[in-house]
Amino acid sequence: MTDSNKSFFKTLFASIFGFAVLYIIFISFVNPQMTAPFSLTDRYKPYHDNFLLRKAELMEGQSYETIILGSSTSEAFSVSETDEIFNTSTFHGVLGGGNTASRYVLFKKAQKNFKDLKRVIYVADLYEFNRPKPVEILSFNDALSSELKDKGMLPGKVDYVKYLFSHKMLESALMVIKRERNNYESPLMKDGSTKMSMVMSTVHAEEDPEKKRAKLSEAIRENYVTYSKSILGDFKELNPDVKKLLLALVKEARERDIELIFILSPYHAEFRRLLFQNKQTEDRYREWIAFFSGLEKEYGVKVSNPLEGEAAMDPASGAWRDGIHFYSQTAAQLLREIAQGEQK
Repeated sequence: MTDSNKSFFKTLFASIFGFAVLYIIFISFVNPQMTAPFSLTDRYKPYHDNFLLRKAELMEGQSYETIILGSSTSEAFSVSETDEIFNTSTFHGVLGGGNTASRYVLFKKAQKNFKDLKRVIYVADLYEFNRPKPVEILSFNDALSSELKDKGMLPGKVDYVKYLFSHKMLESALMVIKRERNNYESPLMKDGSTKMSMVMSTVHAEEDPEKKRAKLSEAIRENYVTYSKSILGDFKELNPDVKKLLLALVKEARERDIELIFILSPYHAEFRRLLFQNKQTEDRYREWIAFFSGLEKEYGVKVSNPLEGEAAMDPASGAWRDGIHFYSQTAAQLLREIAQGEQK
């Protein structure tokens, strides 16, 4: 290798190293998702982009009797209706796309903060059992990841380096800087619910029924493609780590005399029909129901079956935004059915 080539490579490596150092300093200064290698300032902390951590932070210094855990499918379960139906005070521990580990962490935080915690309403999703890996905002934040007993579920150092230098981290940092400049106000309210939900609205009665059906059919087809090819793709088993986490949640709730209600989030009948064209997906769906039925028999938890009730079974139901997300009146109906069952 010639001297000029050696000089070139030295300059190249020095430039890459210098860029990496400056990038890490930048990320640590902004700390957009509260997962940076170290923190250089608290200037941007009020504007951070870790939604799971925001929910956990809201719990501090408060006390509620009930917490709702789930993903975007559970956004439809409103705090006010839950309070009325169960005569309780409710915290909305809901995360769009939230997997089991994220929900379990919020359950642990609720136990620590809510001295009057009496009830957990867990809106379960089938996809949880095909996506077990904790999200980065949980895995690489010490305050959140410390709640997971099984550290084997967490990604390693190589995964952290990939995440640290990913485009999502850079985009998050730029967004946090923009939030700080604009004096951003979080859409989250004191009870954990959000002002920006796509499913909390009710069905508009004035809209033409034919148009509503056409929109619903189109949304079902679009979601079917995404779910069949990606979210529920290659679904060979109900993940054992997810089963263990849910079993731990059940046992801890039982030890503390906390009522546990599992609502297995239903699919629209047509969406379910399309999914079941794949025998493997249908098998996992049946196993999913059987798993929770087993928890009900062994531990006495309450389970709402997704194959029962008008919302789940009636193809003409007007309570759906798409094949996966239903509106608030459907969620209230599911809660009333559970509450009525308790009174019998």
